[in-house]
Formats: sequence, C-alpha cells, structure tokens
Amino acid sequence: MTALAELLSTVSDTIITVQFKKQVNKEAAEKLLKSTSVADLKNKAKVAEIAKQFVEGEPCTMICHLVEAENNLGRSVAIDLTAAGDNKFRQIDHRTIESITYNNVKYVLKKGAKKLEEEEEKKKGEPKWDTSKL
Repeated sequence: MTALAELLSTVSDTIITVQFKKQVNKEAAEKLLKSTSVADLKNKAKVAEIAKQFVEGEPCTMICHLVEAENNLGRSVAIDLTAAGDNKFRQIDHRTIESITYNNVKYVLKKGAKKLEEEEEKKKGEPKWDTSKL
C-alpha cells in the first residue's frame, strides 16, 4: 500500500482539504484561449504559464468528506462540502493530488526523491564496502 493510500484510509470520519489539478477539458481550454491576448503571447513567461495549464490542468482546492478510498484504481470518492447544486459527490484521482490537510497537518506529496549526499560522493565502479574492514 502506498503512503497516500495509508493516509486516506485513516481519514474516514473527518473533513479534509485536498489540493489537486483538475482534468483538462475542452470548455476550460477554450475559455483560456479566449482570455489570452496577443500581448500575452509575446511574453515568454505568460506563454509558459498557459502551456502549463493546458498540460497539467487548473489547480483546485476542495474541502470534502471522504466516502470511499479506493487503492486499486487510484481514485477516491468524496463529498464536496463547498459545491453548489444537488450532486456533491466527486471522484478524485490520486495521481493529481498535490497535498492533503488533515487534522491541521498538511501532507505534501512530492515527485521523486532526493539522493543522499553519501550516494552522490561514491563514484561508479568503486566497491560498496570498505575493504580494510574485511
């Protein structure tokens, strides 16, 4: 079981705040293109930001109550407490979650792990043990 699945399994009866990226859809892409001006396309930083929104999706924060944590498919069902309308059930894909705030503690999910300093110092081809201690 992953660390995220273990965390979600303990969240059953409390309210959590989840930050994730919404899936990119056609309507959101059209709205983003219509709001973009010619001056924005000349600015490299603005173009990079627009491209990032197309690829990753729009950031979203949701205050919810977890109904079911599904580890096999990597999706959980939650009730969005801030949503307007009748249907407040939302399905959250675990791959899009960036952080979860649970009991006033923020758990941030990071991509990749950093190497330890000792591992970087060892050169390729050197033995992994100290021969003087054998």
